Amino acid sequence: MERFWAMNTSLKLDVSIQSNIVHCISSYGSDALGFYLTRIPVTKFDSFYFDPFTPNSRDWLLTRPSILQEKAFNFICRNPGRWEYESKDVIQVLSYLRPNTSAAAQEISNSCISFNQFLLDPLSTTSLAWFSQQQPNQQQRHCVLALCSQSSKSTDELADMSSTIHTSMKLDPETIELMLMCLQVRDVETSSMLLSFFETPLPHDALVWYASRNASSKLNLIGYLAAGLEYPLLHHIFTLTELKRIFRELFAYLEASMMGVHQLEFRFNTYMTYFENYNLTRELEIMNRETSWFHRVWFASLNATDRLLVIDYVCSDPVADLQVVMDLFTDYFLSFSDLSALAIEKMNGCPKIHAVMADKWIELYVYIFCAVASTLMIGWTGVMALHELKFKNDQHHQQQRKLSPFYIAMFLSSFALLGTDITYAVYWNILLKNFNVLTPKTISAQAACYILTFIFTSLWSQTYLQISYVRSESLIQTVFPKHFTRIKTLFRLSPILIFSPVLFSSLEVLRFTGFLAPTLTWASQAISEATLLGLDVILLMTFLKFVTGLNEAMETDTTRFKMISQFGTVASVLCLFICIVSLGRPLLTTFWPMESFLLHLCTVVMVCLMHLVDLVMLWMKWMLLRRKGSNVVVVGTSEAK
Repeated sequence: MERFWAMNTSLKLDVSIQSNIVHCISSYGSDALGFYLTRIPVTKFDSFYFDPFTPNSRDWLLTRPSILQEKAFNFICRNPGRWEYESKDVIQVLSYLRPNTSAAAQEISNSCISFNQFLLDPLSTTSLAWFSQQQPNQQQRHCVLALCSQSSKSTDELADMSSTIHTSMKLDPETIELMLMCLQVRDVETSSMLLSFFETPLPHDALVWYASRNASSKLNLIGYLAAGLEYPLLHHIFTLTELKRIFRELFAYLEASMMGVHQLEFRFNTYMTYFENYNLTRELEIMNRETSWFHRVWFASLNATDRLLVIDYVCSDPVADLQVVMDLFTDYFLSFSDLSALAIEKMNGCPKIHAVMADKWIELYVYIFCAVASTLMIGWTGVMALHELKFKNDQHHQQQRKLSPFYIAMFLSSFALLGTDITYAVYWNILLKNFNVLTPKTISAQAACYILTFIFTSLWSQTYLQISYVRSESLIQTVFPKHFTRIKTLFRLSPILIFSPVLFSSLEVLRFTGFLAPTLTWASQAISEATLLGLDVILLMTFLKFVTGLNEAMETDTTRFKMISQFGTVASVLCLFICIVSLGRPLLTTFWPMESFLLHLCTVVMVCLMHLVDLVMLWMKWMLLRRKGSNVVVVGTSEAK
């Protein structure tokens, strides 16, 4: 249907051919025929706008008065991107259309053809002669900017062309400066130039860079400015007054350089109309129906009192959609470094925000609960340690009145858990107060939390291995007598790999060259978890072999070691799950970065399992202490008898 419509638009079709087209389309139903007939151009101008390089377009143009012919040629010359024309296409189209048009129209056509011939071959004798006759402040500037915008030519080629043009004729100083500026901005990285333009779009180098962009890029760039968007880099958000001045000066520079295009003029006028008719009351009325991309600029233009009014309005309006309010706060309002503390407090107190972020608050409460559990475990460890010291004192073990390595490691493990819980709770408290968005005000605190999580989780992993090894060294030596020395060496060297994420996360936060991305941090965490997993598997195999009776010939107390093996098996299995979940976090971050819920779930599960492991180890110690106490009573009774 599109092809038939294009044929009918572009060509003079015989009546019989048109009838055949209608018959063909009607075979698809009356709806298809009605749609086709409504798409047939109403006027010949539609044909011209669709494709000027057709007989219909030429017939329409020849029947127009001279002023419209001039506008048509100007439109083609200044908007070749409308039809994806290159310079050679523009020359071909204008050469096809200009015969029998008015003298004024032909003059515009000839000038445009000469201009495009200059772009195709700027060093030809004809092009150089034509360029030398142009006015320096307008036509020559237009030629230089258009030549600079051609991506098909390298900077070196343009430098050679500019040098040849300069030596072949006397140029105006402004034209020479423009040539040098064009070459300079072409060599600057695109990201750096974009950031410079978004921060200060009116310096000469920024104007030259913008004017030398193609039409599509020009439209996108003013769209980003008008919307206050953060793409591709965070930039200054201008107020309505500032934008009006910027747009006027940009458009004036483009007009003076003859680099303006029809779509750009239309877009400028659209933005200017909005800015001129801006009204706070009207914006408040439409805000809840749509999250217009103008809201960021609009909010930036408000004073502190009006900003509070907007926050109160959207939070109290019963019709306001919850997610719309959340998007307004996170995508628009929090972008401003000058947002008052009262405004942030009002947003935090908004009931709609609490409703949207209910699951995030649950996660915060989980970490608070875990922190309480860690505190209780520290207290329980202290009670058992005092009980054992008292027992040693009663038994007159003068040389052993000190904490055993188990208690020291257990205290460190519990404190590491408490530190992990507090760090995650603080981290989520910061995020929740800023609606799960990183802001310049909180990035330092969040970076500190980022490093602390690796410090505490690495400390916990190491103390877990220390506790497990202290309790099961004799078992390992019995189950793996040939490999005991190697296994012991692995446990001693494990801290190097276990604590490696602390180093890499610190380098990442400090932004050392080569460590700007979290990839190495996540890789080091994967290695750390793999180390924990490997050593935990050795422990698990040791416990399982003993519990299943594969090594029953023990010279020491079998009941005690059986109890250690049973509890150790449970702790090792839990630690195995911790390793699996932890190894999933780098994978989620690398391959599914948008699945933040799964990443947070993995973190919560990992922290909860860490608490269960410590609980199992404490319970094991408690049972061993009870058993030791009962044995003392039995021995004393026997001696009395």
